[in-house]
Amino acid sequence: MRQIIYASSAVDEMTPEKLDIISQQAKRNNSINNLTGILIYGDQMFFQVLEGPPEKITEMKDLIWSDERHNGISEFKDSLIHERSFPDWSMGCYRLKTTVTNDSQWPIVDLNSITDHLPPTTTPDVRVLVETFFQIISPRNLRHEKQSG
Repeated sequence: MRQIIYASSAVDEMTPEKLDIISQQAKRNNSINNLTGILIYGDQMFFQVLEGPPEKITEMKDLIWSDERHNGISEFKDSLIHERSFPDWSMGCYRLKTTVTNDSQWPIVDLNSITDHLPPTTTPDVRVLVETFFQIISPRNLRHEKQSG
C-alpha cells in the first residue's frame, strides 16, 4: 500500500455543485481503482489523503497534479504503508465550517469536530496533518467572517 498526502489551492470559487462533482468523481474513480482516503475543503484550499496500490496511486497522482481546478500543490507525504487509514472510505469528503453556505453533499466540520469524523484506523501522523491543516486555515476563515460581518 502507498499513501500520499497533499494540499492545494482551488483556482476558482468552489460552489456546492462543483464540490459535489469532485466528490462523485473521486468516489467513482477510487472504487474502480481500489483507492481510499479523505478530501477536505476549506477557504479555497484542498487537503487530501489518498491510499491504495502503488501503481494506482501513481496513476491518480498524475491525474490530480494535472487537474486545472487547483494549483500550488504541496505534498506532505508519499510513502509505503502497512495499513490504510481509511479502509472503508472510497472518499470521505468534508468542508470547513463557513466555507460554503448552500446545501451540499459534504458534511460541515470545524476544528473541534474533524477528528471525531476520522475512522479509528486513522494513523497518528495522518491525524496530526489533518489537525494542522485545519489550524492553518481556520484563523483565515475567522478573519474573513469578521471582515464581512
